[in-house]
Amino acid sequence: MQFRRVASIADIGEPLAGSKIDVDKLLEIRSSAECREFKNWLDDADSLTDEEVSELLTSLRSKLGALASNIEGKVLRFATIALLGFLPCGAVPATLLGFVDGFLIEKLFPKSGIVSFLKEKYPSVFEL
Repeated sequence: MQFRRVASIADIGEPLAGSKIDVDKLLEIRSSAECREFKNWLDDADSLTDEEVSELLTSLRSKLGALASNIEGKVLRFATIALLGFLPCGAVPATLLGFVDGFLIEKLFPKSGIVSFLKEKYPSVFEL
């Protein structure tokens, strides 16, 4: 029941009619860190208001965390630092930016297992 409430707030929608469950993917996701984090959070989510749940799922911090941790975001960050290193006198700024990227970005905008589970992992279980 609580899952339906959170799924509705997250607006992940219902699986399409005729879709099947990819059992291998389900088993893989079931043992993931994101799933464990989501299950632990869901146990306490009934004490949160709908607005609080919505804020967690749609906040700028959670969106930036997802962007910073996906493959496209990592490639963009790496390419930016690498290009800066090729500029004259760019080695020191590139090194500093690499530190900022590796430490501050991940700390300021951590990837949320809750958001990742709801927006990426859970929908990936269903196939047409």
